[in-house]
Amino acid sequence: MFNLKKAVLYWTSIICLLTAAFLLVLGKDGYFDLLWSVPVFFLLLGFGTCWSIKKMLCVSNARFTSAFMLSIFLKLLFSITFIMLYVFFVKEQQFIILISFFVYYITLLVFETIYLLKPAKKEKTNEIYKISTEKAD
Repeated sequence: MFNLKKAVLYWTSIICLLTAAFLLVLGKDGYFDLLWSVPVFFLLLGFGTCWSIKKMLCVSNARFTSAFMLSIFLKLLFSITFIMLYVFFVKEQQFIILISFFVYYITLLVFETIYLLKPAKKEKTNEIYKISTEKAD
């Protein structure tokens, strides 16, 4: 089953490591005052993702698709709004903002995919085991 606390802890660790890597790569002159808002945005978005995965795994298969698509749409809407506000209000270093945003976004997608595939893989393994034991009888 999906462990929400474990997923949130993993996501927080990933964000901290990714932020530390960005700060090391950019150096002292490469970052600016509002760079912290990108990891905070994705930390909150990741918490929402963990919560939505928990809720999606509790609904029926028929409702899972609509809940998943709603989750993807909301993440995309929030992300586009965030980028538009950032590009509009912060004029300096827009390239670094966009690169860091997309790295965080791809990381979130990988994280979400891993956590969504775990229960599906477990169900498939259980189904194969059930079929093989039925054939043996």
